[in-house]
Amino acid sequence: MLFEPFFRQTSIAMALLDRRGIITSCNPALETLLGFSAGELHGRTLFELVDGEGSPSCRRLIHNVATAPALPLSLGLYWTCKNGRVLPGDLTLLSTGEEPEKGNGLIATIEDRSESKVVEARLAYLTNFDPLTGLANDLLFRDRLKQALSRSRREASMAAVLVFNLKRFKDFNDSFGLAIGDRLLKEIASRLSCGVRQSDTVARLSGTKFALLIEGLSEMAGVTLLLRKVRESLSAPFLVEEQEVFPSTSVGIALFPDDGNQPEELIRNAESAMYRAGLSGRNSYQFYTEGMNSQARQRLRLESALYRALERNEFEVYYQPQIDPASGAPLGVEALMRWNHPDRGVVGPDEFIPLLEETGLIIAAGEWVLRIACAQCRTWQDEGFPDLRVAVNISARQFLEKNFVPLLQEILKETGLEAGSLDLEITESVLMQESERLTGTLGAIALLGIHISIDDFGTGYSSLAYLKRFPVNGLKIDRSFIQGIPGNSDDMAIAFAILSLAGNLGLRVTAEGVETEAQLGLLNTWRCPQLQGYLFARPMPADSFPPWAMKALATPGDYRPV
Repeated sequence: MLFEPFFRQTSIAMALLDRRGIITSCNPALETLLGFSAGELHGRTLFELVDGEGSPSCRRLIHNVATAPALPLSLGLYWTCKNGRVLPGDLTLLSTGEEPEKGNGLIATIEDRSESKVVEARLAYLTNFDPLTGLANDLLFRDRLKQALSRSRREASMAAVLVFNLKRFKDFNDSFGLAIGDRLLKEIASRLSCGVRQSDTVARLSGTKFALLIEGLSEMAGVTLLLRKVRESLSAPFLVEEQEVFPSTSVGIALFPDDGNQPEELIRNAESAMYRAGLSGRNSYQFYTEGMNSQARQRLRLESALYRALERNEFEVYYQPQIDPASGAPLGVEALMRWNHPDRGVVGPDEFIPLLEETGLIIAAGEWVLRIACAQCRTWQDEGFPDLRVAVNISARQFLEKNFVPLLQEILKETGLEAGSLDLEITESVLMQESERLTGTLGAIALLGIHISIDDFGTGYSSLAYLKRFPVNGLKIDRSFIQGIPGNSDDMAIAFAILSLAGNLGLRVTAEGVETEAQLGLLNTWRCPQLQGYLFARPMPADSFPPWAMKALATPGDYRPV
């Protein structure tokens, strides 16, 4: 008797079926979802409503549940609505246990997955495109270059790779803020795209590095003509906060077949030429010449310095607070690595972290950061911040080391930090490396009580199913989505969907890259539980955190950075 009121009032689309799959009753939610009235649905088989090739699968599912009642069975299908629209929805069937002659042998529920499909489509898009600029990313650029070289071989034509680097962009960010910096990057992307042919590919390879692929050339004149157009476009002033700025670029060019036959070789040689151009002053360009190895020399010098950096105590850990939006109080900090190079000054993590990864030095450096961060967090807890947590970024290479879990146990014991106060941030790429070692490591970390969060969520390719399959505790919404709100409807939809998804799965969410009051207001409306960004505080050395935290606790709601 209790089922009937629930059946009629629930927002879950439901139908009662006999054991042949014929609809004997449906609720208003199903009528609303598919657009049919109850009279139009009664007497029809459920699999008639399934679009395309899914109908036989639906029929088999009904037969399996009807003939062998056990646990509920589910199937992802597409449903044909009355207005002709096709709607993605998960069908779940459950046997009622009634005798066949009573008619209502099965309960069917259909869960609308339209919003989930939009999110998955967006995530698939981000696999090949840069979320900030909309340009092809490094992965797609390399794939298109590979195809272009195949065509050029067949047609006996030339191709060119141009790599652009925006110089002194860090100074620009420090002066105007990250949001204005992102606007500049998008404007540069737009100008690059407008200056090329439709058949050419423009890509953003990394933070300030862009690339251009030109194919189907018969002579060098085509390259120089296009290069002149692009350089003229980029040399025009950019208007930033009512003042003109003139960013400087370095351009390196490598040609197929003269400067290389493979994609990696051409990109590497174009980058070598770009570094040489950077030594020549503002807005310079350089064609690759044989023997040009300035990039290789610089890389070797940097690599050699990295090997000595740990023993010389040149690394330093900075901390960026993660705050409670309701009170402004710090809930935790993220540990961030900085390198104080003896000759070059502060070297940005975008430059030395990839090199640590490639050389394997990330193992030793990552262990050092873990020890420092855990010890520092325990110190702060003892000094009056008992509930403070620390988040540490862990590379895929470090995470999959055989001794990683014993190392964590050793560090927690050595520093006295409780396991629940440590949050390990891994990227989606780690979860994509499905293996017994990954599963075992994740399980062992969860048993220790250490939290695991997915960093930069939404920018990778991993399936949302990973969130259910692995013991993940939290998500960090990538700053590229936060920077787009509230002005960009796509970014708003993705950010809100990630928040909703995490809430349904019981995951803690951190929004990173919060810089404006408008972003803060919207995230508060969405009840995002944890925020991080320049609006509250920049990354700071350890001795700066206690004064900042005391001020934050003493003046709730005052988000001005110290």
